[in-house]
Amino acid sequence: MRGHIRKRGNKYSIVIDIGRDHLGKRKQKWFSGFDKKKEAEKELPKLIQQLELGEIVASENMSFADYMEKWLERKKKNVTYGTYRHYEAYSRNHIIPSLGKWQTNKVKDYHIASFMDSLEDKGLSKRTQRHIYRILSSAISSGAQYGLNKNLLSKTDAPKVPKKKIEFWNEEEVQTFLESLFEEKHYMPIYLALMTGMRQGEVLGLRWDSIDLDQRILSVQQQLKIKEVLDVTN
Repeated sequence: MRGHIRKRGNKYSIVIDIGRDHLGKRKQKWFSGFDKKKEAEKELPKLIQQLELGEIVASENMSFADYMEKWLERKKKNVTYGTYRHYEAYSRNHIIPSLGKWQTNKVKDYHIASFMDSLEDKGLSKRTQRHIYRILSSAISSGAQYGLNKNLLSKTDAPKVPKKKIEFWNEEEVQTFLESLFEEKHYMPIYLALMTGMRQGEVLGLRWDSIDLDQRILSVQQQLKIKEVLDVTN
């Protein structure tokens, strides 16, 4: 990085070149309010070092809500539809309403800590809290150019999800369940799920050309996905 001193009225400002955008336009970071040129010259190398180390972010002036919208648009292009819907739902229902009013370069670590504490107060499960923490962490880690300090989560630990004992049916219980459904129209998809371990979307995405009756083989070639509003209230 390089910088120079510029006089504006009776004050001096430090101007540091922080690179170029995707169109090749030069981007600069200004530090104003110095009474004397020597004061600005003394601070110039310190500010360059802080910028290079990430202690000061080369920010754009935008709200955290606007940044999250921009982040979601990028994620929409790079993750599966289901993953994106989780990101969007948790962001719009929890993150944006709580943190969105702050400017990106004004968000502090104690804002993040307070926000995470509020999720506990709302009675959200630890698993939901952890999902929100991971989304927030991902968004912050890629937001330095928009004014977000990459260390915002350094003082806030990820919520711990208690381990649950997995309960499962034995063979007799499975047979009893299937027998009770034998006359029902949804017997076959449930039977396939139990016998093969296929997921719901895989079972519902089966077509006749995915089934070889002679060889007794099913081929998972696609999934059925339903666009729906996710429940992220607990």
